[in-house]
Amino acid sequence: MLDFDFDIDTPLSPPASGAAGLDLTSIDLDLDNFDTSSAGEGKTVPISIEATQLGQSQVDFGSIDTLDADMAPSGDEVETKLELARAYDDMGDKEGALELLDEVLREGSATQQAAAREMIARLS
Repeated sequence: MLDFDFDIDTPLSPPASGAAGLDLTSIDLDLDNFDTSSAGEGKTVPISIEATQLGQSQVDFGSIDTLDADMAPSGDEVETKLELARAYDDMGDKEGALELLDEVLREGSATQQAAAREMIARLS
């Protein structure tokens, strides 16, 4: 059915001597003068290739506070932790439940924190 020709005696042609039109002479590999001290506060630096393809060529480090707020857990995530703590309690894993309840106390709303305190009092 399949016919393979494995002619081992045929010499291979030598590989091409490099990519045509690729000029590497403009690349500077000298990192001694690279300034890393200016990549901090208030500066902008290029970000990922995906972001640059979407038109976002730089990220502003002056807006770190808004990034932290975006990364804060939502009420749904905290509610999931509360439900998971209940499930751990049902399975008899008090340590796991208490660990999650501590997170709910740090991240949850007033109602979620009250529920966590009630469970902690019951588990202790």
